Amino acid sequence: MNFVWAVNKGFFPFEFPEGVQQLDVNNIVVVSLVTLSFLAFPLIYTLFYNLRGKQKIFDITIFSLGILLILLEIFKQITYAKIYGTLGTFNYMWGILPLQLCSLHMFLCPLVPFLKGKVKQSILIFIGLYAFIGGIAVLGFQAGLKVVLWGFFMEDGTVFGDWGMVVHTLLWHGILINLGAIIFGYLRLGDYSFSQIKMTTLDSWLICMLFLLIAQGVNVLIPLLISGPYSKNINMWNISLLQSSSMPVFGKLWDLWKIPIGDTGLAFRPFGILGTAIYAVLLYLGNLVVQTAIKLISKLVHKFQHVAVYTNDLRF
Repeated sequence: MNFVWAVNKGFFPFEFPEGVQQLDVNNIVVVSLVTLSFLAFPLIYTLFYNLRGKQKIFDITIFSLGILLILLEIFKQITYAKIYGTLGTFNYMWGILPLQLCSLHMFLCPLVPFLKGKVKQSILIFIGLYAFIGGIAVLGFQAGLKVVLWGFFMEDGTVFGDWGMVVHTLLWHGILINLGAIIFGYLRLGDYSFSQIKMTTLDSWLICMLFLLIAQGVNVLIPLLISGPYSKNINMWNISLLQSSSMPVFGKLWDLWKIPIGDTGLAFRPFGILGTAIYAVLLYLGNLVVQTAIKLISKLVHKFQHVAVYTNDLRF
């Protein structure tokens, strides 16, 4: 059976109610998924903290989550192609190329069982920290949630709302938050010394910078080398030197100076280089802040547990 025919016949987007362009942040499904994502974090952290040394269980868990993310990504790719009518054509939606910061984990998680030593630790800390940061950025702030809850902007100016993609995105970022919980707990990141935190911050940030450079290269090369209706809208990490950026506050830097590139309809944005550098620094600081917060919270919890045990052991 032809796969494209089967999907066209059997796969349908789950459309919003008529006239609705954006779901409300107080929608019961939205609130439930977001709440569960945050409530699960301390439980999962504690579980894997106590599973320290059970490497096989840990590796299988990370591997399985990677496969789940890949399956969710396939669903996303099919949904976009179905909605925009590109299924079965060569007009790929380059804007959803899975090279975003929140997408990298699906490629790395299945590799974890096959990694060893310091490389494995550095990759795990990268996955945990930037998965957690990405998840919090979307589910932890109303601005991030509102972007998720919008429908698709179509070429005729209408907005097509799809429940499937809303649930997919909420579930995806909920998994990312708790991927952080699994790794933080298993590695006992809260027990690291501040000198270790400085080292792990730098290691994981350098891995992040490698992927950032790859993303920026793709942002520039795809629009210039590939023709097609959707090749010019690629903007991995929201830092393309050929596109405007929707980054809060410093995103305006990208539009300060535009240099047209021939008759391509594209323009090079020199101040985007500065914007990308600022973003890189923020990624480092975010990494450091998260690890420091985990360290401080862990110290408070251990102190409370010590006091509780001491209190229970008092003799009168």
